[in-house]
Amino acid sequence: MYRVLLSMLKNRKGGISTVVATLLLLGAVIAASTYLASFVSGFMNLKQTPNLQLVIQDYPDSLDSGFSFVIRHIGGDAVRFEDIMVVICDSSGDMVYSGTLNSEDFLANQVSIRGYNSTFFEVGEQVLAKREVVGSEGVYEISVYYIPSNSMIYTKRVFLS
Repeated sequence: MYRVLLSMLKNRKGGISTVVATLLLLGAVIAASTYLASFVSGFMNLKQTPNLQLVIQDYPDSLDSGFSFVIRHIGGDAVRFEDIMVVICDSSGDMVYSGTLNSEDFLANQVSIRGYNSTFFEVGEQVLAKREVVGSEGVYEISVYYIPSNSMIYTKRVFLS
């Protein structure tokens, strides 16, 4: 009897079946790839561009008044002033200015009935660009970008006088 038991133990194959091993390996690969994807996506700063309606117009008075143009927020999301960049090119396509709305070259005005928040550019507000932004009268292309997503929100050619 002892011999029979010993021979049964020797002939017994150890380990797990190939199906179970394949499933375990597949589960480990899926778990590792999920972890890696979540880790890498943490480094990517993909922000959605806000829905924002703007109007850019020549300032009603002459450049001698100290201001050159007005950016009005007429609808959509509130956006942080520091997240908005204004790029101005002259008629030949050369860039003459680039800066954020929270720089000292712009003056934010509260026009809406709601309480004013100095951090966000909200519906009903306007930003006045100082004369130094363009320097002289002429035709300029004014583009507004949302910095976190590096996307253009609005662009317009304006004659500034």
